[in-house]
Amino acid sequence: MLGVSQRELADLAGVAPGTVVSLEKGGMVTHESEERVTRYLRKCGIVLLGEPGEPLDGLRLSSPPEMRPRRRGRRKSSGDMSESDK
Repeated sequence: MLGVSQRELADLAGVAPGTVVSLEKGGMVTHESEERVTRYLRKCGIVLLGEPGEPLDGLRLSSPPEMRPRRRGRRKSSGDMSESDK
């Protein structure tokens, strides 16, 4: 989904490659390691579905925060416009 290897994902998330393998197989990993991988995936726009500490129900792809349109402030209503804006 990300187009990276297990080793690359581990490096990017700051965990050992074996941690990624264990997570994919549903094995045991520390809470901190699981959180690091989850945080990195979320940053990439991948949402893990399911309850923490339980087997994964699936994945959902959403746009990562850096890809979302930025708000530029509130919109002016016609009552807010100056004469030069009209």
